[in-house]
Amino acid sequence: MQDFRKILADIRRGRIAPVYLLAGEGAYFKEQVLYCLEEKLLENGADDVNYEVFDGEAVLLSTVLESAWLVPMFGAKRLVVVKNAPWFDGKGTGKETAGSKEADELLLSYLQEPSPTTCLVFLTASNPDKRKKVYKELAAKGVVWESRPLAGTALKDFVKDWLAGRGKNISPAALEHIVTRDQGDLGLLVQELEKLVLYLGDKGEVGPEDVEAIMSFPEQYSIFALTDAVGAKESAAALWHLRAMLRTGEQPLMILGMLARQFRLILYGQALAEEGYSQENIARQMQVHPYAVKKALAQSRYYRRQELIEALAKLLDVDVAIKRGQGEPANLLEQVILELCS
Repeated sequence: MQDFRKILADIRRGRIAPVYLLAGEGAYFKEQVLYCLEEKLLENGADDVNYEVFDGEAVLLSTVLESAWLVPMFGAKRLVVVKNAPWFDGKGTGKETAGSKEADELLLSYLQEPSPTTCLVFLTASNPDKRKKVYKELAAKGVVWESRPLAGTALKDFVKDWLAGRGKNISPAALEHIVTRDQGDLGLLVQELEKLVLYLGDKGEVGPEDVEAIMSFPEQYSIFALTDAVGAKESAAALWHLRAMLRTGEQPLMILGMLARQFRLILYGQALAEEGYSQENIARQMQVHPYAVKKALAQSRYYRRQELIEALAKLLDVDVAIKRGQGEPANLLEQVILELCS
């Protein structure tokens, strides 16, 4: 198993493995590797034809491998991603599972001579069975990363390194404040650290008073998580994030306003990107922080322009309904979330 930082460094240098297995609980590290691959392989704007995502619980392995063998268009490589890949834990779940001879033979055949023009990425929350031939062959030909929850010293080192990379030092007291209150979701912790850096501005030292002022514990939710879930049409996850935000005291009209703002950012950012503007130029044009632009551009992948316009119209209707007392605000929000996810 390779070091996480080396994996990212190799990708940025163009040293792309033909196949990756990103396993284990926790999404943050896997998302970072996948984002880095997307940024490197799809930089020519050919993501519509050279990028394919499958759900491993609903697709045959043979279909995935057929996609991996397709010749890329307008670019040097294809990126094929399989979420919930069931072929490595040996539990025999899903179609053409790792427990079947057929799946093992298909995978071994591909891994022994993978497509030179495709990067194939398997994502799974399970821990792979290292005794399997397919695992050993993949580890020999590609990259394996097993994500593990960070705690104690490892979590402290992560926070210090993350902040140092953005020009910030953190006092032992502030670091202890974060670590003792962290709930184990690294992705949400990073979102809070992003807020902390924006709050600090030019200040270089993080004190406990800064952490207390801006970071949310233990309920760490954001509008980005909600819009990500809506964009992916994951209604259950979207409702979960919405209700979590309401439980932490966010007002329905405030959530509605944040949703509308985010959809406007996505719409405007998408339009400017199509005109050839860089991420930095889009941030200047929209007069928002580059991080907000980065999130908006990432989320724009989920939407066509007409969908964004319709979403904003629906949010406006809910705003009017809430202000006129035409229903319970939380219920109206849940209803529009379900409509946006349909």
